[in-house]
Amino acid sequence: SQEVSSYFLNHCPMKPYLMPDTLTALNYLQPRYSLHIITNGFLDSQTNKIKNSRISKYFQVVVTSECVHARKPSKEIFEYALAKANASKQTSIMIGDNPKTDIIGAKGCGIKAILYDPTQNQKSLADYSISSHLELPQLL
Repeated sequence: SQEVSSYFLNHCPMKPYLMPDTLTALNYLQPRYSLHIITNGFLDSQTNKIKNSRISKYFQVVVTSECVHARKPSKEIFEYALAKANASKQTSIMIGDNPKTDIIGAKGCGIKAILYDPTQNQKSLADYSISSHLELPQLL
């Protein structure tokens, strides 16, 4: 219903929840790599989620589908994000939890991809699949 959608959009971004070991992984990655976010979410909602989760200090660029007028897995959002981050396809890696939007989108744009799949049950075209963020240092 519209009431549930309104509640979701207004209240869920205020929750400070993160997946297990997210901060450990971000603390490892941030001094070594430039970190950026590509999301199909709305700018206001994503800004609130990032701020309330206290992870904004880790990311240099946040690209939303709302700003680009294109949604993952479209090539346009990935190319826009690369340009905005001044990054190349060859030196970038997409880490995502959705085989269709994140992995197929990245691969379709020529970017390596890592699927975050705690269940290890999802089929994917990803170059790598991890079940924990703690596996990232071994891959990168």
